[in-house]
Amino acid sequence: MKRKAFLLFATILIGFGFSAKAQMVDFSVMSNGSLINYKISSPNSVRVFLGNYSGAITIPSSVPHNGIMYTVTAIDDTAFCFNQGPNSITSISLPNTIDSIGLVSFGFCTNLSTITLPSSVKLIKTRAFMGCTNLASITSHAIIPPVIVDSAFKGVSLNIPVTVPCGSLALYQAAPFWNMFTNFIADTTSFSTVIYDSIAQGGVYTLNGFNEDSAGVYTQNLQTANGCDSLVTLHLSVYTLTTPSSCTIANTPDGIALSWNGNGKSYSIYRNNESIATLHETSYEDTTVLIGVNYCYQVRAIADNIESDLSQTSCQTFSGLNDLLVNGIHTKLYPNPANNKTTIEIQGLKNSADVFLYDIFGKEIKAYKLGVNQTQLEIDLEGLLTGVYNLSIVNSDCRITNRLIVK
Repeated sequence: MKRKAFLLFATILIGFGFSAKAQMVDFSVMSNGSLINYKISSPNSVRVFLGNYSGAITIPSSVPHNGIMYTVTAIDDTAFCFNQGPNSITSISLPNTIDSIGLVSFGFCTNLSTITLPSSVKLIKTRAFMGCTNLASITSHAIIPPVIVDSAFKGVSLNIPVTVPCGSLALYQAAPFWNMFTNFIADTTSFSTVIYDSIAQGGVYTLNGFNEDSAGVYTQNLQTANGCDSLVTLHLSVYTLTTPSSCTIANTPDGIALSWNGNGKSYSIYRNNESIATLHETSYEDTTVLIGVNYCYQVRAIADNIESDLSQTSCQTFSGLNDLLVNGIHTKLYPNPANNKTTIEIQGLKNSADVFLYDIFGKEIKAYKLGVNQTQLEIDLEGLLTGVYNLSIVNSDCRITNRLIVK
């Protein structure tokens, strides 16, 4: 029952944003005795990806792969979530290159007792540390409080000590969601902080006393009170803000889900030419839709008061759980929920395709082949645990994901 509850809860919590993207590791590198998985985010950066982690984990600032040295800039959504039991992670060391901590990334890591956020962290996504019931202390070296996107520390005691730079104490006490903690400790040690950050071309970096619009290395001696002095060194780079691309769209049981690639710091979502949401993530689920109605979406990237062009338009008719139409390919999954087997019908397939069944953690459970003239495939579910799975059809024309409930 406990396993069932976790599976069902995680599915509700993570939703399509986790399953819509190709959940496969790009490469792995051994670091201090632990094999760390990585997903490539850009030509020179990676994020830490879902894996089977245990013990004390040290994330390096950079990793080599195929002759390229990648900077580790993020902890991916769900990377360490539900890491429990005697072999679970006990501590995590993050480098000063990490700028975001993903959705439910450390959710329910019940043996994690302390977390130190480097000065580079700017964003902590929804429920990042939810259910870390033994978390006993938090230390943040960031002078500007990282943005928390709702309920990042849900289930964590609000009375634990939270140590922050003493010159930033008032900022943390006033910052949304940080201000729920009641036991702040000011770090009165004079220290040097090195910040690696970037701005979009045409933007201006105005944090930490700086006012810079070009790439370079800058320093500021922040003197706020006795014992709160710090020397801040800023390594600033400038990049070109690009239009969101590789947009995918698909039905979910509750709505229409989008995902895309982009280098914005936030994104505006447009539906039928009207703005409906602004968010930090590169995925979004629109649940205010009606069955049988066609909706068209575009995405705009935003960074440092600079806006990109709108992405190409992606349209989808909402059809609910079992009946999906994507890029002219129609799929129907039945029965769903299912017991020992289910069948997927497909029409409009112009090329052969691979069919993968994943659990909600992205682990491949089964794999099948669909021929060009094949219109039906039976999926054997015998022996699978009760819970929610993702059934993906993949070829050069499409990636269609149906959510399957095994009961």
